[in-house]
Amino acid sequence: ERRTAALRSAMMHTVSHEFNNAITVLDASLFLLKESEPPGPPENRRQLYDTLQFELRSLSRYVKNILNEARMESGRLKLQMRRLVLRDLIYKLASSMKPLIAQKSLTLYMDFPEEPVEVSADMEAISLVISNLIGNAVKYTPERGSISVRLAGDGQGRLNFLIENSGAGIQPEEIGKLKRGFYRTQDAKAAASGFGLGLRISNELLQLHGSELGIKSEPGRSSTFYFSLPVTGGQGESSGHGTGRD
Repeated sequence: ERRTAALRSAMMHTVSHEFNNAITVLDASLFLLKESEPPGPPENRRQLYDTLQFELRSLSRYVKNILNEARMESGRLKLQMRRLVLRDLIYKLASSMKPLIAQKSLTLYMDFPEEPVEVSADMEAISLVISNLIGNAVKYTPERGSISVRLAGDGQGRLNFLIENSGAGIQPEEIGKLKRGFYRTQDAKAAASGFGLGLRISNELLQLHGSELGIKSEPGRSSTFYFSLPVTGGQGESSGHGTGRD
């Protein structure tokens, strides 16, 4: 069993590496194509470039999920904890989703503390967790729906992250299955393609941070995913918020 697990982990690592190399080449080629466009390309070509860029980022996220799964199975995943401003990271990751957000006519609300709050976390791991959660919200929210991202201190030295999206929601009996991996609800299968691995990886990465992915839902209305991280420097006590809308 150990040899089989080691072989599976090595195979996943190799496949992920090869996919990542291909994505890097495709990303560079897309950049060169965009740079060679004459000024003011037609709207349909601009939208095509945006779509290709979004899909490349989605593929890159899938590859990172698989690679981290292999690293965790083999015990080779090592976190590098550092101070991060979670608000800035969320802005950056959400901006990469804007083409699809606009394409689906979604409304994105962001509610963050007015002052930047630093947390202690591994940059790459938390980026993947947030990218998974925002990507899922964009993917599974029906057209003209809404997504809300919120950060709020709990007054006890932790910062809460919550993301809520309108849509079909999740049945209570299915919530626990989502974090086990390779499980997708019937509504999710009908809405978009995927592997059902992102939430499992996100939960495992959060557990390495001493946290856990929480899920709650109102079937037929909305779904909410949330977690918390320790703040640094005694921050996270303020209840003041700045609100943004895209």
